[in-house]
Amino acid sequence: MACELMARIGILGRSHRLSFWRTVDGAEVNFFLETSGEIIPIEVKYTRNPRAADARHAEHFIKRHAKLSRRGFVICRAPRQEQLTRHLRAIPWDHL
Repeated sequence: MACELMARIGILGRSHRLSFWRTVDGAEVNFFLETSGEIIPIEVKYTRNPRAADARHAEHFIKRHAKLSRRGFVICRAPRQEQLTRHLRAIPWDHL
């Protein structure tokens, strides 16, 4: 998934950057995408049935960075897009 995200960022241009995030207490977000005006947390899960619990660290990230982060994604094997929480949407990996 990291390679696919990097390829997409290459298409978007130099103003985008992909990183990861981890707190001292162990909460982590697989990736976050930095754009010129927004930071988007991205979780990657193998599940076909995403749940809000799969997005808890991304929600924590959004709350902690509320001025720049308003939405996030859980990339998974789900058959269709699904809103998991107010801020996070599950999207099938093949819909990138």
